Amino acid sequence: MEQALGSPAYAGQHARRFGFQQRGKATYLIAWLGEEPLGHLLVRWGGAPRDDVPAALRQRPYLEAAAVLPEFQSRGVGTRLFGAVEALAPERGFCELGLAVGVENVRARALYDRLGYLDAGSAPFRLTWSYTDAEGRPGIEGEDCPYMIKRLHG
Repeated sequence: MEQALGSPAYAGQHARRFGFQQRGKATYLIAWLGEEPLGHLLVRWGGAPRDDVPAALRQRPYLEAAAVLPEFQSRGVGTRLFGAVEALAPERGFCELGLAVGVENVRARALYDRLGYLDAGSAPFRLTWSYTDAEGRPGIEGEDCPYMIKRLHG
């Protein structure tokens, strides 16, 4: 699956996310077509464990690592992944979900808007992550993100 959904810069991310799930800290959803992975979404049930997410926003389950292969985008895969998380959350006693989206990621923001996620009203914050490039050199990337919340019903 690393080869299909990952890039060399983020090698090992899928195993790390499965580890979170095995420890009960997250649920890692993967959309499949037969044996081909199409996309994924991670929900951290304990909230965003990140210092770069404002503390006041870390108290609800946090959605991250939302991705769909380009050739399967705009075909409902992402919508179904989010729908699955939104069905699981109330079963675990949660009535809200949160996520961060890059200000330049217009396509993802349009999906989140369509799914009912609303801007939390806080100033955008800088979300950063580390990676290793194709030559094995570590690096850090980041983007400015508003935080969005969805209140679940039912």
